Amino acid sequence: MSPLRHNAGLNPTNDADPAAVAEPEAAHALPSAEVMTTEEAARFLGISSRTLERYVREAVVPYTPLPKRGSRGSVRFLRSHLLKWLQQRTVRPVRWKAAS
Repeated sequence: MSPLRHNAGLNPTNDADPAAVAEPEAAHALPSAEVMTTEEAARFLGISSRTLERYVREAVVPYTPLPKRGSRGSVRFLRSHLLKWLQQRTVRPVRWKAAS
């Protein structure tokens, strides 16, 4: 048990349930399923890794660059950003009117 949770129940000014007290570092953490590698994001989008790498080079898809190591840097993708990007790019059919 972390010290924060253990001490939370001892604080007379804190009447909240100790289980409801969040860890400070957990407030900024993203779920591991939210952050994806190039391979995972390509699978998620249903495209090849090479196509996704081209989208990154052309800045077509939202991504987060990681610090460079050597001549190339890695990137990561957030599932929520990719879903939003897909929704924005969705073509909605327009009902066409039959000729009168």
